This record gives sequence, C-alpha cells and structure tokens, in this order.
Amino acid sequence: MAKEPDSTQTRTDRGQAYSLEGVIGAILIVSALVLGLQAVSVAPWADSGFEQGTDIREQMEDTLDILEDQDALRTGVLCLGGENERTPHVGVVSADPAVDPFGTVLNQTASTTTDYNIYVDYPSNGNVNRTLLGTRSQPTGSTVTVTREIALFDSDTMFEFNPNTPACVVDSQYDDLGDVPDSDIYLENQNEDTELYAVVQIRVVAW
Repeated sequence: MAKEPDSTQTRTDRGQAYSLEGVIGAILIVSALVLGLQAVSVAPWADSGFEQGTDIREQMEDTLDILEDQDALRTGVLCLGGENERTPHVGVVSADPAVDPFGTVLNQTASTTTDYNIYVDYPSNGNVNRTLLGTRSQPTGSTVTVTREIALFDSDTMFEFNPNTPACVVDSQYDDLGDVPDSDIYLENQNEDTELYAVVQIRVVAW
C-alpha cells in the first residue's frame, strides 16, 4: 500500500518554493532596474585630459566608496526638504558648511580639489528621471562620470533636512519609506508585491 504524502511536508515545500520565487523575482527586478539606469550614463570623460580624468575618476570612486560604506548615499536619496518638498533637499550634499553625513565626507575628500554635480537617476512611469542634489555648477573642462546603484526597500528609514544642525535627521512624520504616500515623494514603488521599493542611481559628473 502506497504511503500518503505528509501534508505538513507538502505545505512546507510549497512555502519554500513560493519564497524562492519571490527572491528570484526581486533579483530580476533589481537587475532590470539597474540595467535601465545604466543606459543613461554618459561617457566617462571627453577626448582631452585623459590623465587628469583618470585622477578625478579615482578620487570620486574613492569618495563614493566611503559614502556607500557609511550608508550616506541612501540617506541623501531619502533626505527630503520637509513640508511640501518631494525631492531631496538642495543642502543635502553641501560641503560648506558640511552637512552630515553626505556633505561631511565630500568636505574631507572630493570638494577640496574637484568640482562636481551630483544627480539621482530614478525610474518613473517606464522612463528614467533625474533630480539634482545640491546646486548646479557649470563644467569648465573635461568631465568624468562615476555612478553607484542603490536598492531601496520599504523598510528604509526616511529623513528630513535640518538646516540648524545641519544634518539629515529621522523624519518623524513617516515610519519608513513604504509609509510615504506617492504624493509626498519623487520616487515610486517599482514592485508593490515585495519589500523592494526601487533602484536608483547616484551619478557624479566631476571635472
């Protein structure tokens, strides 16, 4: 007589399969969003000034590595300007006076020898939109582009800019990114069915 399959084991196997499908789905979504963002990246530098471009690129890559290690990139992307401001505050990347944490790192590294513009590229309605962090500067020579992709999740902490500190402080209005209504933030949830909220790209154009 054939032994009937254990129903508990069957449910466990099915649950594991669903979990695996969810993980694979999230990985595919992240990969697709990253590829879409990378498609808008511009050339590393212009035809002239190759050696100088290499030095600037290395400096900016080191700076972004430090910012990434301190989770300052995520903080900067999610540090809104306060009431009625849907995008990151213009002061988030200020190095003079240094805004903690993003501006503090820039103040000690890139801003001492390099000029730059910092952008956030993010998917929206099937397109890639862009917002500027800080104030826009006009390039005076060959430029270098350095990028970092950041996966954002529903559980990520939201911040707001405090000009008195100056710093990005925890936003008391929202528990986390997933709690923010679409009308209050420039980002949009790219996948409602998972913890993944969106993938954005920090893009630094330096010269």
